[in-house]
Parts: sequence; C-alpha cells; structure tokens
Amino acid sequence: MTKLLVSNCFIFLLAISISSLALPSMVPNFTLIINGLLVVAIIFNLQNYNKIKSPISFNKLLLPIIALLLLSIWILIRSWGNNGIFSDLNLLCLHVLFIIFILVTQKFIYSYIKSYVYFVFIMAICSIIGYSLFVFNLIDPLQHFVSMYDLTHCSFTRDKFIDNSYIMPYGLGFILMADGQLELLGYDFYRVSGWAHEPTSGAYFTVPALMLVLHDKVLVRGRVVIGITISIFLLLLMSVGSFLALLIIYIPLTISWFYTRIKGYNSLVYLFFLMLSVVLFGSMIFTSILDSTLVSSKFDMDSQTMNVALRELFWFVPNIYKTDLYYFTHLFLWAIIVLFFIAAVVNLNSIYSLILLYLIVHSMKGSEETVFYLVFTFFWFYMVSLLEHNKLIKESSHEGL
Repeated sequence: MTKLLVSNCFIFLLAISISSLALPSMVPNFTLIINGLLVVAIIFNLQNYNKIKSPISFNKLLLPIIALLLLSIWILIRSWGNNGIFSDLNLLCLHVLFIIFILVTQKFIYSYIKSYVYFVFIMAICSIIGYSLFVFNLIDPLQHFVSMYDLTHCSFTRDKFIDNSYIMPYGLGFILMADGQLELLGYDFYRVSGWAHEPTSGAYFTVPALMLVLHDKVLVRGRVVIGITISIFLLLLMSVGSFLALLIIYIPLTISWFYTRIKGYNSLVYLFFLMLSVVLFGSMIFTSILDSTLVSSKFDMDSQTMNVALRELFWFVPNIYKTDLYYFTHLFLWAIIVLFFIAAVVNLNSIYSLILLYLIVHSMKGSEETVFYLVFTFFWFYMVSLLEHNKLIKESSHEGL
C-alpha cells in the first residue's frame, strides 16, 4: 500500500505540474507519457477500489462533466485549422484520465494535497538557495545562463528571441535576467520564477499551498517552517497579480471576520481603527509603490500586461481584427470561468473554494486562456464540487503521508 501511495502521489504531482511548471516540458512528449502512467495507475488501483471509504460524492459528478464538456468544445474549436490538433487531443485525454484517476484513488486524496504542499516547499527551498548563491556572488552568472525555449523543446517561448534571459544555478530554480533589475520601495532586485517559466505562473502554482498551510492546522507537520519558507519564496517571485488577488480576497474576509466575532459597539470601534490603520499605512507607502518600476510596468496603460488584461476582460467588444472563431472560443472559455466562480461562491466556507476563487481572480490579469485548461486549475474545482464534506479537513480524514 505504501508503494502504491508513493507512486500515486508521484503521478499526481506530474499531472498537475503539466504546463503549470516548466520542468515537465523538458521531457519530450511528456503529456503522452503521463497519460500512459495514468492508465497504468488506474488499472493497478482498481484492484483496491471496493475497499475505499469514499470522501467523494458521485452524485456531484454533473458539474465536473459539464466543465469537461465545455473544455472539450473550447479546445476543439481553438484547434480548428491549426496543426496542434494532436497535442490538444492529448490534453483532453489527460483531463479525462486525471478525473478517473482521482475518482479511483480517492482514498488518497488528502495525501495528494499533502504531497503537493511538500512539493511546493521543496521548490521554494531550492529557489531560495539558488537566489542566495546569485545575490551573494557565490556563483558566476555567466556560467549558469539557460534558454527556457531550448530547455522545454520550444514549449515556452518567453525567451525565444532573447539571449541570456534566465540563469538557473545548479538547476535549483530560474532567475529572470532579461527584464533587468526592478525596484520597489528603494530596493533593486531580480525576480525568480521557481520551476515555472515566469513569476506569475510560479505564484499561481504556489499560493494555494500557502493558503492550505494557513487555513488547515492539521494538514501538514512543520506548518510554521513551511509557511515561512513559502512566504519568502513568494516575496522573491514578486508577482503583482498574485498579491493583488490575495488582497481582493482577504480584505473582505478580514473585515467579515472582525464583524462576526466582535459584536455591538466594540465591533464598530475595532473596524474603524483597523481601517484607519490600513489607510494611514497605505498612504505612507502608496506613492512609493506606484512609482516603483515593478508596479508601474504592470499598471501603465501602455504596458503589455494592462493591454492583455483589458483585451481578455472585454473580449466581447466588436473589433475588425476579431474573427468568429475568436468569439466562439471565448464564449466557451468564459462559460468555464463562470461555472468555476459559481461553484466557489456557493461553497465559500471551504478552503478549496477560497483557493479556486484566488485562481480565478489571479487569472484576470490576462491569463484566462492559459489557466483554464490546466489540470492544476481543474483539480481545485474537483475538490470544491466533488467532496462530500467540503469544509476544513478533519484530522481523522487524513491517511498516508
């Protein structure tokens, strides 16, 4: 059983990291390999299927089925007339096999979540060590330059026409060099991206692990050390979109928490001083933050980030450069987004709903087309829509890791 658990966790991590991280793309035909591993894992786990005490409700399969149908239509329309039909079909097979794998191996579902948190923890440690070697001049950067485009067999094109865009000290983690040093509050720094191709993707993959550590005290051992390590890693990533998404989610939650726990006149006083403190602190650093190269490069109306975000949010606005195919693909894409949002809001008392809501908000920076076909994103949707008891995980529910 232990060997089966370890192999299942390994396959799970490989599946959710496809396209979320750059590492899997370093292996040619990696999606096809994972599909084969998923088939083998499903066959082996079926032998123990009848012994499973199910934490997942099969009565709730309707939403995942609808989501997969919408995804299938979106991907097939998107690939119409393109040469990437094989890779798109491979991706659809991955999604179908993955949900079957989750249903068949549902006994280990909480072990999968633990293994994901540990995986992010290891990535954070490696990236922090690699960045420290670079910052303290313990390595020669010229000896560690890498091309993401070449490493991933042309899967990631961020540095296709750029030389010396990344360094990766001893394979520990990527450090972005092409953007040059950025500045925030008087400090100049280079950003890291962990094992992802850019800081945004790294934060997208990392933040749910931190949310699990913060909200669920029984999920992992050493949660303080893991939480601090992941937090430091997020500061090195310095993803503006990620921090903004967290603020959008946690400011209302914080106000709600104070309001529901402090009754009567005292609640108004506490809320007043809380808001006053936030306003005073914000006013002191707000101008400096806006003037920093990190933030100004993102929120400048002429910046690529802002243009992409606005174009994706207002996809329905008529434009002579938009084809019928563009409108059809975005229609089904936003159907998926709306479905995910409704599922998250309806089950808002769940940590998984908060995670899904964070992923949705974070994607609004213009990443919708690259986020909502990820197995990683769909996994958290499955956790929201399939779990029978979709609340904080009880200690008795944990098995394995």
